[in-house]
Amino acid sequence: MEWLARGESLGAGEVLLTSVDREGTRKGFDLELIKAATQTISLPIIASGGMGSYRDLYNVVVDGNADAVAMADVIHYDRLTFDDIRKECQLSGIKVRIHA
Repeated sequence: MEWLARGESLGAGEVLLTSVDREGTRKGFDLELIKAATQTISLPIIASGGMGSYRDLYNVVVDGNADAVAMADVIHYDRLTFDDIRKECQLSGIKVRIHA
């Protein structure tokens, strides 16, 4: 958390926060880490590492207060599609960009 505060004081615009313990596991984001970060700094937090299902995205945004989500495995290996993720977010009231 010290590094986050230092980055904010030096003028960072946002933080890509990856839990290396969760990266590639598809077991969900490290909610405690994300919550601690969002309570420590006011910068936007992009959660990364661990997404295995739409529910993981929902949990990290709603419960962890993440501003955005990075996802790789679920997209690269066709586990989820952008359209399905977008639809689930919209149904849950999570704001997403509208694409053309």
